[in-house]
Amino acid sequence: MSKLQTWYASLQEREQRVVAIGAIALSLIILIGGILLPLQSAVSSAVKGIETRREDLAWMRVNAPEVRDLGGQLAADTGEAPVVLVDRVGREAGLAAALRGTQPNAAGGVRVQLEAAPFDTMLTWLDTLDRSYGLAVESITVDRTPAPGWSMPASRSRPRDTKPQAPPQPRSPSRSGSGSGNGGRWLLLLIAIVVLAAATVFVLPASMITRFLPAQVQAEDFSGSLVHGAAGKLNVNARDAGAIEWQVHPLSLLRLAIVADIHWVKVGFVIDGSVELGGRSVAAHGIKGGGPIEDLHDLGLAAGWTGRATLAFDEAKSDFRKLDAAVGKIEVANLSGLSIADGSDLGGYVLRLAPGAIAPDGTITASLNDTGGPVEAQAQIRFSPATRIGMLSGTLKERPEASLSLRNQLNNLSQLRPRDASGRIPVELEFTF
Repeated sequence: MSKLQTWYASLQEREQRVVAIGAIALSLIILIGGILLPLQSAVSSAVKGIETRREDLAWMRVNAPEVRDLGGQLAADTGEAPVVLVDRVGREAGLAAALRGTQPNAAGGVRVQLEAAPFDTMLTWLDTLDRSYGLAVESITVDRTPAPGWSMPASRSRPRDTKPQAPPQPRSPSRSGSGSGNGGRWLLLLIAIVVLAAATVFVLPASMITRFLPAQVQAEDFSGSLVHGAAGKLNVNARDAGAIEWQVHPLSLLRLAIVADIHWVKVGFVIDGSVELGGRSVAAHGIKGGGPIEDLHDLGLAAGWTGRATLAFDEAKSDFRKLDAAVGKIEVANLSGLSIADGSDLGGYVLRLAPGAIAPDGTITASLNDTGGPVEAQAQIRFSPATRIGMLSGTLKERPEASLSLRNQLNNLSQLRPRDASGRIPVELEFTF
C-alpha cells in the first residue's frame, strides 16, 4: 500500500485527478456489473418463469375439451422402424414401381428416393405419413422432367403427446434462460467499459501524447487534452519545428498508434492535413498549406533564399530522419537567392514529385518547370537531404524581363555549353539548399 501511495504522490495534479476518476468509474463498473446486474437478471428470470407457467396453465384450461375430443386422432404407433414404415406405406399408396431406395440416416430419419412418381400419389403418401404416423418431411427435392427423380430425407416427428396436430395449435411458450440474461449482462458491462475508456481518453491531458512520440521528436508547452490539444513548442532532431494543434481519432489509440488531423504553424508557414504517427515512422495524407520559405530556415533551408511556397501532397512518409516517400507538388513564387543574380526575383516554379521520387537513401528526384517570370526552365532536380546539395539538369532561357545580372550569368553559362536552336542553354548546376 505504501508503494501505491508513493506512486500516486509522484504524479502531477492533473494525472492524480485522472487516476481518481478512473478508480471511481472502475468501482461503479464492479458494483453494476458484478452485483446489481446479476441480481436484476435473476429476479427478471424468476418473474418471466412465473408468467410463462401462468400462460401455459391458462391455455390448457381453455383447450382441455378440444384436446379430449381429438384424443382418438393421435398418430398410430405400429412398432415398426421408420425405414420399414415408410417403405410399406409407399407401396400401399401405389408407389412400389417408383421406389428406388429407402435408407436410414444418422439422425434417426429416412432418406427416400423415387423415380417417375405420380405427383398426386406422392402427395397422398406424404399426407398419410404425416397424419397417421407422425412422420414429417424435413427437406424435399423434386425435378420436373419426363422421368422425374427426387430424394426426400424424412424423420420421425417429435414424440407424440396429448396435444393434437390439428388446430388449435399450442402456443410455443417463450422461456427465458440464464443465457439471455448473461448475454445482456455482459453486453451492458462491455458498453460500460467502452464508455469508461472513451471518457478516460477525453480527459487525459495533452502532455500524455509524449508517450507516443519517437525519440527524435520533443514537444512542450501543452494545452487541451490528448484527443484535442496543442503543443506550443515542437522540436524535430533538435531543430525548432514550430507549434502544432491536433485532433486525434480515439480508436487509433487501441492499436498503439496516433491518427490525427493536424494544424502545424512555423511562424507564417501553415500546413493542415492528416497524419498517422507510429513508433518509428510518420505517414501524412492530404497535406496542404504554405507560407514564406524563409520561415523554414531552422529546419535546414539554406540561408539567403526567399519566396512564398504552396504545397499539396497526397501522401508523404518519413522515418524522422529522411523522407521515404512523397507524392505531390510544391509551387514557389517570387523566388530569390543571394548567390544568384544578386538576389533579384527569379520568378515562379512548380516542383512535382511522382510515385517513386524518393530513393532508398533519401535522394529526391523531381521535375521542375517555371510558372512565369524572367527564366524559362524545364529541368529535373536531384537533391540529397543528407548533404543539402542538389543538381539541376535541363535547359534554361532568359525572358525579356530578366535583370541584367541574371542575363550576364546565363550568358556565362552559354560560353560553357552553347545554346540550342531555340536559344535554350543546357545546364548542369549544383546548388546548396
